[in-house]
Amino acid sequence: GNVVLWKPSDTALLSNYIAFRLMEESGIPPGVVNFLPAEGPTFGRAITNSTHLSAINFTGSVLTVHWLWKQVGENVDRFRNLPRLVGECGRKNYHLVHSSANVEHVVNSTLRGKSSYF
Repeated sequence: GNVVLWKPSDTALLSNYIAFRLMEESGIPPGVVNFLPAEGPTFGRAITNSTHLSAINFTGSVLTVHWLWKQVGENVDRFRNLPRLVGECGRKNYHLVHSSANVEHVVNSTLRGKSSYF
């Protein structure tokens, strides 16, 4: 099977590491998920040059997603399988709203979060 190379955002290292440790504690076998903080371009070059690349699930800038697609395209003949690419650049998140929630508060918070950082 495949393994996961998890390169966290530089701005969310601690929370990502805590989530990783929780996964380990829950019983995920060692080596299935690998936590790899790294400089983005270095990590990107390493994975897009690997013949074993099978997928990229990326959240970040449009420029970086374009760069990843270009790198994969330039190396497409080298991969064992055609890699699947998912790029999320909108910075918009879905949310689950419980039926007991205050709808007005949810709507106001969603609109506020659309254009600001808390």
